[in-house]
Amino acid sequence: MDVKDLLSLVLKKIIVVSRCVSVFKEIEFTPRLEKFKHMLNWDKIYLYFARFVPQQHHLTDTLLHRVFGERLFAPHIWKPTRVTISGGLAVGIFIALTPTIGVQMILSIMVAYFLRVNIPSAIAACWITNPLTAPVIYPLQYKLGIWLSGVPESSELSGYTGMLRHFVRYARPLWVGSLLSAVLCAAIVYAGTFFIWGFICLKLKKMNLLAQKATTNTPLSKED
Repeated sequence: MDVKDLLSLVLKKIIVVSRCVSVFKEIEFTPRLEKFKHMLNWDKIYLYFARFVPQQHHLTDTLLHRVFGERLFAPHIWKPTRVTISGGLAVGIFIALTPTIGVQMILSIMVAYFLRVNIPSAIAACWITNPLTAPVIYPLQYKLGIWLSGVPESSELSGYTGMLRHFVRYARPLWVGSLLSAVLCAAIVYAGTFFIWGFICLKLKKMNLLAQKATTNTPLSKED
C-alpha cells in the first residue's frame, strides 16, 4: 500500500467517524438518562439485596434483642448511607476472613452495632466464608501466617499434648495470616465502596442536571 492509498483510507475513516458523530449529536438523551437513573435506583437495589439478609423483624425476641434492647433497631444502623454501607461491608469482610466460622453472623451484628454501621451489609459480607469457600480461604491464610511468623517451635509446644498441641501449632499461623488479610481486605472494601458510592452519586447528579437542562431549555424559534 502506497502513501496515496493510505491517505485515501484515512480520509474515508474520517468521513465515517464524522457522520457517526453527527448522528450521535442528534440523539435525544433525556429518556436514556432517565432510564439509566431508574436502573440505578438505590432504594430498589437495597430492597432487592435486603431479601437475602436478616431484617429487623428477624432479630426480634432473639438473644441479641434481649441483650441490646430496642437500641438494636436504631434507624441509623439499618438505613443505607455511604458511610454506614462502607463500614458495614468492611466489618463483614473483616469478620469473614477470621477463623470464626459458625459465629460470624453474631459477631458481625455485634461489631456493626457498636461501630454504628449498616447491619444488613455486615451480615451479607460475612457470608464470603461459608462451607464451600472456607476450605480454600483458611489454608491460604495459614500459608500466609507460616510465611510471616513461621511454625511454632517444639519448645513452645512442650506444655501441650493431644488435640490441644495440634490446635496451638496451627492456631498462631492461621490467626496471623487471617488478621493480616482481614485488615487489608476490609480497608480495600471500605475505600472502594466509599469511592464507588460517591462516584455513582456524582454521575447521577450530573445526569440529573443534564436532564433538567434538556427539559427546561427550549430551542429559540428562527426569525424569518
